Amino acid sequence: MKRALAPATLYTQLQPFIAPTKADIKKFKNPTTPQAKALAWLQTDPVANAPGLDLQSIIERYVLAVFDFSTCGTYSACPDQTGIPTCDWSRVTCSDTEPRTIVDFSRNPSANGIALPWELSLLTNLVSLSLEDSWWGGTIPTQFGKLTKLTSLNLDYNQFIGGIPDSLSLLTQLAELKMSESGVSGKIPKSLAKLTKLETLTLSDNKLVGVVPNELGLLTSLTELSLSTNKLLGPLPIGLCNLVSLQQLKLQNNMIGGTIPNCGVG
Repeated sequence: MKRALAPATLYTQLQPFIAPTKADIKKFKNPTTPQAKALAWLQTDPVANAPGLDLQSIIERYVLAVFDFSTCGTYSACPDQTGIPTCDWSRVTCSDTEPRTIVDFSRNPSANGIALPWELSLLTNLVSLSLEDSWWGGTIPTQFGKLTKLTSLNLDYNQFIGGIPDSLSLLTQLAELKMSESGVSGKIPKSLAKLTKLETLTLSDNKLVGVVPNELGLLTSLTELSLSTNKLLGPLPIGLCNLVSLQQLKLQNNMIGGTIPNCGVG
């Protein structure tokens, strides 16, 4: 879609994407929110207002601005990206084909418990998203389930609250899901069994409870499964015997008991 967006109409054009709920709309009425700051910056940015720039590119530029305004100001100065092409921003990789779109985003700011912006889910062409060692807070956005092209999601070393959202089961292209020491709690969702391309699943050093789901045995491409240092209970499910490609299995520092599955040996 090719469309030049004048500053006066920018919010109107973007609103269905960046403010889909009443709670989101309210954020733009407070000029101190990252969303309001990002929109105000976007309205004067020459790249965003260049004739012919496609709508998705403008949305992606807005998302990066929200991300930056969420973490700068209190602990560091906000980087001035005015006039700098989106694909030239730090730790951003874009596609080679036109229109160029963000396919890899890897940032580790000091979030210090600030809620992770759901707006990252608007980067719908992402193949890799790495937010490790950032200490983001809040819940993991359920909207991340829209990032259906992701093959790698790294959320290690954060301080989220709440459980692993079921919406992550929609990311069926994932080969790597890392959430060690991320603060998540609750039970391991059985729905993760839908991620049949997973090769690496690390959920260690969290607050996970309950039993290890038998459904994880459907992840037959797994080479690494790390569930250590949680509050998981036993016995281990027989389904784990189906993980024939598994090279690393870490279960220490849990409350797993009972009989170890025979898996046809002996």
